[in-house]
Amino acid sequence: MTINDLELLAHKGAKLPAGLNGAEQIFFLGLRRLYAYAKLSGMPPEQGSQEKAALLKEFGVRNLQISRAEKTTRMWKEIEAAANRYRTERTLENADAFVKAVYGCGRKREVTKNDRTD
Repeated sequence: MTINDLELLAHKGAKLPAGLNGAEQIFFLGLRRLYAYAKLSGMPPEQGSQEKAALLKEFGVRNLQISRAEKTTRMWKEIEAAANRYRTERTLENADAFVKAVYGCGRKREVTKNDRTD
């Protein structure tokens, strides 16, 4: 679901959509509350714009934190799986898979005499 989708739903006063991460939930609920308050209180448009910008900024920060945490969790799971494979079967392929999981790249292929162009 995009930010625009969340904004539209919040503006309509819709219920909290399922499947949102924490940052998306907070953004949606804050925006829905802001729209409702603006409608009831006659909030000046400039103030509404400023508060919406603050919500968007905080959403960006929180969403990035969640994204990085999820990426880090995936990385550690891949490292653990590769380490377990190598621990149970010590092969060059499993060692290469472990190095790739840790460093994000595979072992460089050895250059042979036939590969050289000089």
